[in-house]
Amino acid sequence: MQLPGMLIEYLITGSCALIWMLVFSKVLVKEVPTVSDSRLVLFIPAIYVVGMIIDYVAQGLVDFIIKRARRLQKKAKSFRTSKSKNKSEAQEFEKKRELDVGSVGRAYVFLQSEDLTKQYEMRSSRDRVARGAFLNAILLTISLTIFCPCSNPYLPLQITLPAGFLFSGLCFAMWYRFERLTSRFKRSAYQAVLMKDRK
Repeated sequence: MQLPGMLIEYLITGSCALIWMLVFSKVLVKEVPTVSDSRLVLFIPAIYVVGMIIDYVAQGLVDFIIKRARRLQKKAKSFRTSKSKNKSEAQEFEKKRELDVGSVGRAYVFLQSEDLTKQYEMRSSRDRVARGAFLNAILLTISLTIFCPCSNPYLPLQITLPAGFLFSGLCFAMWYRFERLTSRFKRSAYQAVLMKDRK
C-alpha cells in the first residue's frame, strides 16, 4: 500500500512542477515540444524523479523554517519567563518528549494495527503533497515574476509577486496544519496501541 501511495504523491508533485518549468522553458526555447505516445513512457518516470527532488528540497526547506521559528520562539519565551516557570516548562517538555513517537514507535504501531497503519499512510501522503505544493508555489511565483512577458514591467512586482507569496503562505499554512494533525494522530495511535496491550 505504501509504494503506490508514494508513486501517486511524487507524480502529483512532479506534475505541478511542470507549470513553472513550462514558464521557464519558454525563455530557453521558442516552442515547447509536444510529448508523443512513444515519449510518454520516458516522460512519466521523469515526472516521478522531479517529484522526488521537489519533495526532498521541500522537506529541507520546511525543516529550516520550523527550526528557525522555534528558535525565535524559544528566545522570546526566555525573556518573558522566570526561573520558576522555566522549571515547570522543563518538566512539561520532558512529559511531551515521553509521548513523542519516533521510528521505533511507528514501526510498533504498524505491527500491531493494520487500520492505524493505513490511516497514518493516508495522512503522510497528504502531508507530502502539501509540502511539495508549497515549494512549487514559490518556484511558480519566481518564474512568473521574472520570466512572464508583460507589457507593463512593474505589473509582475505589483500583482504577481504579492499574490504568489500569499498563495505560497497559504500552502505552507496548509502543510503545517496537516503536519500537526498527523503528529497528533501518531501520538494518539501509539497510546491506543499501548493501552490495548496493557489490557
